[in-house]
Amino acid sequence: MNSKAAWLAATVVSLVVMAAGYWMWQDHVVVFDDSYISYRYADNLVAGHGLVYNVGENVQGYTNFLWTLIAAAAIRSGIDPLSATRALGVASHLFVLGALSFFGFVLWFGRGGWLLALVLAPMLGVLVVPEGFAAIAGSGLECSFVGMLVLAAGLILHRAKPSSAASDSVLVLLLTAACLTRLDCVLAVGAAGLATLVGARMTGHSLRDALLSAVKVVAPVAIVVALFIGWSYAVYGYIFPNTYYAKAADLPHVREGFTYLVAFARCQPQAVPLFLLTLVAALLPGDVQRRRVGIYAAVTLLAELAHIVRVGGDFMEYRFMWQVYGLLVLGGILGLLTVADRSAAGALVLSWTMLSLSFQPIALEKQYGMQSLQEMDGYAQLGESVGKRLGEVLPQPIVLATTLAGTIAFYGKRTVIDQWGLNDRYVAHRPFKGFPLTRGHVKFAPLAYLRSRHVNLYIEHPVVCSCASPCRESKPNVFVRLGPGTDRCLRTWYLEETPRLTEYFCAHPEFFVLNRVYCSKPPRAAAAAAAPAPSVAPAPSVAPAKAMAH
Repeated sequence: MNSKAAWLAATVVSLVVMAAGYWMWQDHVVVFDDSYISYRYADNLVAGHGLVYNVGENVQGYTNFLWTLIAAAAIRSGIDPLSATRALGVASHLFVLGALSFFGFVLWFGRGGWLLALVLAPMLGVLVVPEGFAAIAGSGLECSFVGMLVLAAGLILHRAKPSSAASDSVLVLLLTAACLTRLDCVLAVGAAGLATLVGARMTGHSLRDALLSAVKVVAPVAIVVALFIGWSYAVYGYIFPNTYYAKAADLPHVREGFTYLVAFARCQPQAVPLFLLTLVAALLPGDVQRRRVGIYAAVTLLAELAHIVRVGGDFMEYRFMWQVYGLLVLGGILGLLTVADRSAAGALVLSWTMLSLSFQPIALEKQYGMQSLQEMDGYAQLGESVGKRLGEVLPQPIVLATTLAGTIAFYGKRTVIDQWGLNDRYVAHRPFKGFPLTRGHVKFAPLAYLRSRHVNLYIEHPVVCSCASPCRESKPNVFVRLGPGTDRCLRTWYLEETPRLTEYFCAHPEFFVLNRVYCSKPPRAAAAAAAPAPSVAPAPSVAPAKAMAH
């Protein structure tokens, strides 16, 4: 097979793998409520209020600056932000599949057709089989986009010649975009700098020239990141996003982090040999380009694993691990090449072993409340229907409190107090005591604080019950009908009652069912189901509440 035919064959293989990946994603379409937190910030930015969650409150509850700007650009263009970010996420996922397929085929081409087919095919299967890897791509989160940028940086390192201005520029652009999307990608920047330095030394460059090559990669990214951090501090008052403090990430969560990694290894055991092969590519003598990328992949993965252990992981079905999975497979492909240099049979056995391991069913880490993709999707679907209905029937001004801070806030278009504190400065910076019972969300808004913020309707996680026989409590409830002609009602606790709101609730029995809410006069007869909803006024400015004494 000549070179032209090999490239054509590589293209065909890549397209087949991408088609399989797209089919896998379509079979596992989910959306996460957390993605709508970014959309809320983007929506307020487009409306002229700035990158804020509630108008007038400078709180950085997003952790994906560039992703949020992309969502804002979509909203500004009249495109649904979920549709735009889902398309970009899926495209990023397919790029990872296609690029690794093409890259692997070209690398293995010189080793003979039979070895190429028998060793590379199962490695490409390892890419496509895991359900979570495909599902996270269209969830609205930035994971697949970040994974694509980090992987593309590795591929540039492999193809580039030392001190190449063009490749350095592309590498800097990719790493800068990754850092502005997820700040923890600075770990990959350090790894790229180290890989560049070592690669230059391996090709005979002096220490001075090697250091200069590494600085050309690291310094421009570091300058942009420093400017971004400075801007964040000037606008929000803290270096790290508010979520860092809300999840008590300023405290070590080593036990939770190790539990997270062990659980991932149990349900995706192919990750263990992939990681070991990445170390092989980085440490064993071999091709200079292969070792350079192996060092980049190994150092990035080791740093990310340490970061995951430090912050305790996450509660969304191994979201952090899927972000680096493409890089992990890249390291595995390079490591297999290094093994094949010594034993073709060993590479063959390893490849097929990893494919067989990748069919292991998902085992959620339940000790700290990890939630499945289906659970997360269910919350987002419920939050969307609730948020849209609240936006239709609730007057302005009104203050809501909920733990489903993405969809309800984005669709409801009302002032929302995030009870988990991701988007609330006071809750996030409350001292955390004791041992976390859940992963990720460890702080909760005290009732006294919610009262100080004049919360009218307390929702927490939405509870939906029958409107004809509502799930009443021994306190004032306002049940919101979730649509005309339906018996589904959202239960809320009427926390701060005001004469104006009470009069409004009493005047609209077609929208609300009341419990222990006393009207000054008997409610009028229920209007027809198709009665027009009250007009929605722009959200008012809400000044941040003063911190309360404990």
